[in-house]
Amino acid sequence: MRTFQSTAIVFLGLLFAHPIPRLHAQIDPNEFVSSVAVAAALNSTNTEIADLDNKKRQLTDLLRSLGGKKNTKGKGLLQRAKEDLSELKVFRRSFSKLEDKILKKELLGQPVGKLRKQFIKLVVRFNRQAGKSDRTLERIAVFVVANTVVPANFRGSWDTNFGRISFAQFDDNFVTGNYSYNGGGIARGTVNGSVLRGTYIANNGGEGTFKIVMAEDGKSWAGSYRSNNGNTGGAWRATKS
Repeated sequence: MRTFQSTAIVFLGLLFAHPIPRLHAQIDPNEFVSSVAVAAALNSTNTEIADLDNKKRQLTDLLRSLGGKKNTKGKGLLQRAKEDLSELKVFRRSFSKLEDKILKKELLGQPVGKLRKQFIKLVVRFNRQAGKSDRTLERIAVFVVANTVVPANFRGSWDTNFGRISFAQFDDNFVTGNYSYNGGGIARGTVNGSVLRGTYIANNGGEGTFKIVMAEDGKSWAGSYRSNNGNTGGAWRATKS
């Protein structure tokens, strides 16, 4: 959990070696709370929001990639993340307003008074929400890992039923290749799980599409190709060179 103790509200931490949720019971009502402490609280809130927002986007992208598959758990986590973000943004506004009020009092040399108690109560409530948000972060991380399909590795040279082709693979899922059959040419495509879909352009002017599927052991693949004009097509298979 990302508490203000762990994110260095230095002034308060030096005065009271207690977790923030206990400050309301441990701190002397006459002690001073500065705008620096409130700024640290605001920074911690912004960090929590940024972390959760990034995970929410990652989860959204994953659910979109799953297409029409119904995933109640994933959608539930996404809704939970939205609710947590909404709560955290309320705290951000509250800390920001409180910081402005304390700054004005500091400039005028006036006592913080009730604003100090308001700050402590706000910190305690924030830490409870931050704990819930951190649990949401952990659950999303586990869900993403469990549902992310690692792209098959097509890198290297392959002996196909139409001669040899060499593939390079970038960013895990973008593939380019060069082949020598019938004057040679290039191929490029995108990997989704074990499937590579793409296009080829032959040096003799021919063009077409292909779809190949990697075997479980990663040592062979098989699929088909078809020219754009429909004159040629058929099976395409290979084993690792």
